[in-house]
Amino acid sequence: INLSDPTLLYTNVLQQKVDFYLNKVLPQIPDTLTTEAIALIEKASHDTLTFQNMTSQLLNFSIKSKIMGMDKLLLAIAENYYLSGRAYWADSTLLADLEKEVKKIKYNQIGSYAANLSAETLEGTKVSLNNTAEDFILLYFYEPSCGHCKKETPKLHDEVYQKYKNKGFEVFAFYTHTDKKEWEEFVGKHQLYDWTNVWDPNRESFFWHYYDVSSTPSLYLINKERKIVAKKIDLGSLDMILDNELNKEKK
Repeated sequence: INLSDPTLLYTNVLQQKVDFYLNKVLPQIPDTLTTEAIALIEKASHDTLTFQNMTSQLLNFSIKSKIMGMDKLLLAIAENYYLSGRAYWADSTLLADLEKEVKKIKYNQIGSYAANLSAETLEGTKVSLNNTAEDFILLYFYEPSCGHCKKETPKLHDEVYQKYKNKGFEVFAFYTHTDKKEWEEFVGKHQLYDWTNVWDPNRESFFWHYYDVSSTPSLYLINKERKIVAKKIDLGSLDMILDNELNKEKK
């Protein structure tokens, strides 16, 4: 099919076919979906209307996707077409929103190396994310005043960390605010002393630049190669992934 044929836009077939191809034919793997989606856009790019239609449809697909790591497609479309100026139809509001989103996800893609962070412990000692000894690290951003953090942090410590702490798993718990008293009280209340507890009171690590902490808690699971293998997941998914990965390592 010539995807640059504008007569396709006057039927209801094309959008349905593209949706079926993306959701039912292709394996639901971000790398594969990104490669194939970009190929579809390029095949439609020889006509202005088909180019706009296909690019807009696939941008919406990337935004609505519930697949972990599908922000890779969002990043590719945003950088290759919208922020590069090729998407001539995009207004300033859309471009500003995409630029903001790109800044949040650019440096923390699934499969990419995790940006190293150096921060201070409760005792004032400098420690580094990459120098953590265990094979798997959960980089956990939180703030004690966040209602979801109050609920999830004790569960993470008592139900997940205790299960895997002697099997090559560590939590690098990063307090994102600058009130040391608040931080100390929270660590003490939930007995989080067996975690690597850190903060960055002088804002020297630029953690917000490398990791999306626009909402908390924010979780990034990092493997022994120090690559990001999962992010933005709930504790049930974290438990399942750790069980699978650590058993695989053991074998």
